[in-house]
Amino acid sequence: MHRLLTTLGRGFKEKIGWKRLGIVASLLIIVFAITTLVRTLKGVDTAVILVALTEIAPHRIALAALCVVGASCSGSAWPGTPTRRRPWTCCRRP
Repeated sequence: MHRLLTTLGRGFKEKIGWKRLGIVASLLIIVFAITTLVRTLKGVDTAVILVALTEIAPHRIALAALCVVGASCSGSAWPGTPTRRRPWTCCRRP
């Protein structure tokens, strides 16, 4: 059984590879997220949302953006940066 699994693992690495598997998994997750978002927002009136956004003061939107950055920064890297081989993290803790 061990030889069979080893052979299958080696064949997987040679034929498909982890990189291709990761790309396919990422694309599937993105398609699922877009489909879910479209189904969720189907009945939403965008005009009402845009009017509500224009009534919010710009400094409040900036404050909300800073809170989002602070929340995403605690314990992780900036969005879009590689998770390995980075010499820094977003918010270093002493």
